[in-house]
Amino acid sequence: MGHWGDKEFIARGLDHHRGDVESGQLFGAPEDVGECVTSEDIYIAVNAYLDGYHVTGRPEDLRTALLAARWLYIWRKSFNHLIDPRTLVGVYQLKSRGGDLASFKNNHLHVYGLDAEESLFELTRLTGDGRWRELAEDHWKFAAQLTPLVDGQFNAYEGMVTEQFYFIDWSALGNSVRLLEPDERRSSYDVGPHYRNHGNLAGFSHAWCTAFVLRGALRRMSQNT
Repeated sequence: MGHWGDKEFIARGLDHHRGDVESGQLFGAPEDVGECVTSEDIYIAVNAYLDGYHVTGRPEDLRTALLAARWLYIWRKSFNHLIDPRTLVGVYQLKSRGGDLASFKNNHLHVYGLDAEESLFELTRLTGDGRWRELAEDHWKFAAQLTPLVDGQFNAYEGMVTEQFYFIDWSALGNSVRLLEPDERRSSYDVGPHYRNHGNLAGFSHAWCTAFVLRGALRRMSQNT
C-alpha cells in the first residue's frame, strides 16, 4: 500500500497544503497555465481533503474540503451567455449555466468538474447542506448537453464528449496567453493569433471526458431504478 496506508504521512500532506487552499493560492494541477489558480486545482482539493478526512477523521480536514467546495462558486457560470444562434453551439442552444471556467489564462468552459461530483454528493450527506448536491447537478446538466447521438453530429462520432466549450474568443497556448503576461511557450496545437472560436467547441474528445459523462449517467440511472 505504500504511503496510502500511512495515516501520519497523509495528515502531514494535508497540513502542508491547507494554507494554500485557505488562501485560494493552490495551483499546479494542469500543465499549461503556469502559476495560475484553476478550477482543476479546486476539484483536486475537494477530493483530496474529503478522502483525507475519511482516513484521519480530523474535523479540520472536512472543513478544508468544504472551504475548497466554496471556491467552486468563483468558477461556476450562474447564467446563460447570449451565444449567436448561427454558431455551432448556438445552433444546438448550449446553456452555459453550470459550466466551469477552466482558468483565467485558459479561458473556456469545461466538464472537468464531474471529477468532483461524487465528493460534492458526499459533502451533502455528511453536512445535510443541499447546496453541494445542487452544485454537482448544475454541472451535470451543463456537461451532458452536447453528447452526439449519431456519427457526424457537429462533426463528431456517436458518444464522443468534448472537453472545451468557447463562449468568448480564446486562442490556444502562446497566443492570447501573452496578452496577460510574457509567455514564449508554443505547442503543436497553436492555431495562430487570428483564430476565433467564439461559439465553437474543441474538435477532439478525451477518454476521460466520455468516462466522466458515462459515470454521471450511470449514477443517475441507478438512482432512478
